[in-house]
Amino acid sequence: MACMFRKFKGISTMTRPTFIAHCTDDNRFQSVHDHLWAVKNLCETYAEPLHLSHVAGLAGWLHDAGKYAQTFQDYINKSHDGDPNTHPGQVNHAFAGARLLGAFLNQNFDDDAIYLSELIENVVMAHHNAGGPYDYVTPTSGESPFLQRQSQKIKDWTISEIKQHFFEDFSQASFEAYLDEAIHEVSMIPDKQQETQENFYLRYIASCLIDADHLETGDFMVGKTTQQESQGASLDALCRINEEKAALQARQNATDTTSGQGMINRLRGEMSQYCLAAGQADQGIYSLSVPTGGGKTLAGLRFALNQCVTHYLDHIIIVSPYTTIIEQNTRAIRQRLDIEPSDRSTVLEYHSAIGNDQVEQDDPKNDRYYYARDTWDAPIIMTTQVAYLNALYGRGSKNLRHMHRMVNSVVIFDEIQSMPTKAVEMNNVAMNWLAHEGKSTLLLCTATQPSLSHDVLPIGIDAPKEIIPDIPSVETAFKRTELVDHTAKVWELDDLMNGLKSELTRVSSVLAVMNTKKAARQAFQQFNELNLDVKGYHLSTAMCAAHRKKVIKAIRENLKNQMPVVVFSTQLIEAGVDLSFGSVFRSLAGIDSVIQAAGRCNRNHETKIG
Repeated sequence: MACMFRKFKGISTMTRPTFIAHCTDDNRFQSVHDHLWAVKNLCETYAEPLHLSHVAGLAGWLHDAGKYAQTFQDYINKSHDGDPNTHPGQVNHAFAGARLLGAFLNQNFDDDAIYLSELIENVVMAHHNAGGPYDYVTPTSGESPFLQRQSQKIKDWTISEIKQHFFEDFSQASFEAYLDEAIHEVSMIPDKQQETQENFYLRYIASCLIDADHLETGDFMVGKTTQQESQGASLDALCRINEEKAALQARQNATDTTSGQGMINRLRGEMSQYCLAAGQADQGIYSLSVPTGGGKTLAGLRFALNQCVTHYLDHIIIVSPYTTIIEQNTRAIRQRLDIEPSDRSTVLEYHSAIGNDQVEQDDPKNDRYYYARDTWDAPIIMTTQVAYLNALYGRGSKNLRHMHRMVNSVVIFDEIQSMPTKAVEMNNVAMNWLAHEGKSTLLLCTATQPSLSHDVLPIGIDAPKEIIPDIPSVETAFKRTELVDHTAKVWELDDLMNGLKSELTRVSSVLAVMNTKKAARQAFQQFNELNLDVKGYHLSTAMCAAHRKKVIKAIRENLKNQMPVVVFSTQLIEAGVDLSFGSVFRSLAGIDSVIQAAGRCNRNHETKIG
């Protein structure tokens, strides 16, 4: 279950082999044999969780068979020697492996052999295609690029040439036995899954191949050594640390029996215990309907760590709607698990606001971070809904490489209600595959659970198993706010300013959540014109990440020091941002948004009611 940091030990030579796969400017050469065998072995490892090692391994073994063509060898030798008339893609080497497999299977009319042929030929032919294997059907025209590729005439080589040289390097009898194993693995996929889930199996095998090919090629080109060593702490070790912290927190909670904070902490401890029990139960799709401020981040982490230990799962992937939540939760989880600030690969933060400038260039753990970033081979991955959906559906090898890490893992959807409406059903399809065929556990976290089941949506999921046994009682226990309805009158900005001034006579901190970036900015500007002796802040997704992070830090310091403060924000502050205000104003919105906004009020039970 330990994640692995791979260093390349690859076989390279200063003497040009007969068939070159890669070469470097410092005259190192890698043979086609060594490259194919190394990629095959990596693919086998990646696909082992779904018992498709031979299927993925076959793709790895065949993917660059076209480099046995003399035309490719002429090209790569001329390119290495500086011939200006050569350019990448000059020789079609990607189709040869598919044609070679077709030569073995074209008289095999067994359904499983045909299915394997479609999987492997498609993946191999598309392994240099930015669209990946998804372009085997064109929805608008009904044409099949896959079938067009199968019949396309190739002038760069003949299949007899490829077959001859391939089996000079490898045993044909061993290859045929391996092919039979791959067909057997496909036969273990139920017919219905073969028919309805082929897109995900295609994507999965392609993900294994592209990740292995990029990793192996990149390592050869920079000349690393071959071995694998543990990358950071294992999930078992992290689970032990977390259980020790949970036990310590429980003892501390037991000593505070009078304060509001103590009461909230005990309730959070109860939520954590429920998650511990569920974490040690069966796999499946779970929901965690903890009220806002109920400690779902650490409770969900406890659930996930115990699921990984109980079921030998490989990764925890936490999907959040906003980078502000990711940054906040990453800090909380790293602190909880005693992870050093310099260790950016045990809990990997993956989103658009993370740049190379945020990683110390002199850090010896630098390679581990970049490896984890490119491959998602980390114990815990904190990422966005966009990156998650890109891994499942997006173009480009960067996205495709991540997909196979989602199987045999725990995927936590933080604030699942914020999934864009247009993406809900495509996410439901993915969740069904991950839970049923992908051997993953899914956890839907929010105080306002959306209805995603089959009886509500045409494309739904199995009804999640709720972790919290008595949600109404828990909601009552966590009640810390009173909702006041001011919708009888349409408020202008002047009305909001009067309401803020009135609340500031009662509390020291107020939050106003607006529906648009423009409204939040205008309210902030008008508040500043009042010249009150109160610090005002503005938060919006229009701000760059570094600026937003700086503002949230300043707000947190003001709240900690109980200095008068008013914050004007878009709804980004509603989803999981750990700030607590004495009073909150919310522009008219759906009840889920109102509940989420209320979660920023009296969050830690600083007063009896907020």
